[in-house]
Amino acid sequence: MIEASVNALPGVTALFLVLAALLALPAALWARARDRSPYLAAATAVLFAGALAVTLAPGHNAAPAERVCATGTSLHGALQTVPGQLNAVIFALPCLLLVLATRRPLTSLGVVCLTVPGVELAQALLPLGRSCTFIDLTLNCLGAAAGWSAGALLLGLRERAGAFPRSEVVRGTAFTACGALAVLTLFQTAITPVAGLSDGQDLTASQLRWARATSTALFGPGTRINRIQQTPQLGDQPLRIAVYTDKGRTELDWDHQRIFSAESYDHQGTRGHWDDRRIRARAEEFAARWFPGQTRALRPRVERLGPVGGPTLVTYRRYRHGVLMPMRLDFTLTGGGDLMALTTRFAPDPVLPAPRLSRTEAERRAARASGSTVIGSGFLLAEQVHEQWRPLWLVNVGTRGKAERAVRIDAVTGALTTPDPPRDY
Repeated sequence: MIEASVNALPGVTALFLVLAALLALPAALWARARDRSPYLAAATAVLFAGALAVTLAPGHNAAPAERVCATGTSLHGALQTVPGQLNAVIFALPCLLLVLATRRPLTSLGVVCLTVPGVELAQALLPLGRSCTFIDLTLNCLGAAAGWSAGALLLGLRERAGAFPRSEVVRGTAFTACGALAVLTLFQTAITPVAGLSDGQDLTASQLRWARATSTALFGPGTRINRIQQTPQLGDQPLRIAVYTDKGRTELDWDHQRIFSAESYDHQGTRGHWDDRRIRARAEEFAARWFPGQTRALRPRVERLGPVGGPTLVTYRRYRHGVLMPMRLDFTLTGGGDLMALTTRFAPDPVLPAPRLSRTEAERRAARASGSTVIGSGFLLAEQVHEQWRPLWLVNVGTRGKAERAVRIDAVTGALTTPDPPRDY
């Protein structure tokens, strides 16, 4: 949350000025009418304006509201990062001053119960381009609770016991209970918890620096980072870091310091007049920079995806003994050589048993098993079956000359088989 706000500083500043103007003057007039300090009330309003501006300023490329809130980040991990620490203190001072300015601690608690959790609700329910996370909610509430408690203690010491009217106890308690119940109800009924995402809370400073630097180098100078998210590390999969910028998004592999995937926002639909030679040269230049160990001695295949001038798919594949290996690297470039999308898979070349089944026999078995006609020619590829790498014949079958599905035949046993779901490496 804080990361996105700092990187959208002009928008935060403008929103702060608007909110400060809207809140400070009414607060000062209210305080003067009730024999309170107008300066303290105005300062409280300005601090709340700053906190709300930082937490609610719309991000770039605002998306539709998702009505979800992310879980999965630990409190200890969040407090090890600067964004987490800022989330913990951003509402502390405003809540402290709110108690002192109003001299109504229970009514102030009701305001806190509505305002602080309401920030995360707004991020989930409104199309702000911001992400709701339960760890942000926890940190904000902890800071607000500390600020309110300190303010209540100071006010109690200053006013002494019995200074608060009975109406404050009744009205403040009712207001606080209703506010807390309303927020809790909304979180229970309108928000869906989702696991695994965090706004950089579990990332170290070096990981954040690398993610920013890589994304800026990938999308070009002037790239503005909107959000950095960590996805959970499942099993032996590498740690992924998702970076959202004003020019595109990318998913990074921290363990091996490389790119998983990328998509550019700027070049979708852009046309150009480069021929296949120049497109291939651009892809080779890009691959040599970002994937030198994966593409050495490989020649890319260029495939036009539409009319001349439109997108072009450039693919890298590796074969061992006639078997297509699981490694893949695909670039989609515009007709002018700009990157539109990138997908990768970096599985190491597996050791396979020697195929025994011929292509002709594999196609015959696929046609018999499917009851359809073989479309095109089958080819060998390495895939996992029950977590074991096997050479499989992939045969497309269908009717009326159109492929409808792919049948896989084990090239050693000849059995019809289904591979495991693909994994990233």
